Amino acid sequence: MFQSIFDNWEGVLRIAISTILAYFSMIIILRISGKRTLAKMNAFDFIVTIALGSMLGGLILNKSIPLVEGIVAMTLLVFLQYMITYFSVRNKPFKNLVSSSPTLLLYKGELLHTEMKKERITETEIKKAAREAGVADLSGIDAIVLEATGDITVIKKANESEHRILSDIGNLPGSA
Repeated sequence: MFQSIFDNWEGVLRIAISTILAYFSMIIILRISGKRTLAKMNAFDFIVTIALGSMLGGLILNKSIPLVEGIVAMTLLVFLQYMITYFSVRNKPFKNLVSSSPTLLLYKGELLHTEMKKERITETEIKKAAREAGVADLSGIDAIVLEATGDITVIKKANESEHRILSDIGNLPGSA
């Protein structure tokens, strides 16, 4: 019973040292890789963030994973994520393969029910986003967009020149 609470000081010391070294290694790796590594971007970036946390936790608590191997694994994962984003910025077909694009859910006050159903977004969620944007009536909105990150963006009334911000949305009426 007592051993499930405390095994020995060697284990405690190993975890303390591993935690400190792994933590500072992770900070260095993330600083070198840039801001994008942990930014809220798309599903791929989210998965990398979760995997890094899991690797760090495993490295700290699992005696069978040597510190250097764990650091190499984390570095490799961040490097692969860096390479994916590097090629995504430079190659549109590759970008389309690894990340989603924004989807129009409401256009000029009209809900786009087919797109909402496809994206599994309810009318209640649309109304919530409108309220958060300070809009009391959906007819007062030019567009509501489900971003690649999962965020919902509300664009209030805009003039025609301001509609260029919607140019990367594939289901924009009249853009096909």
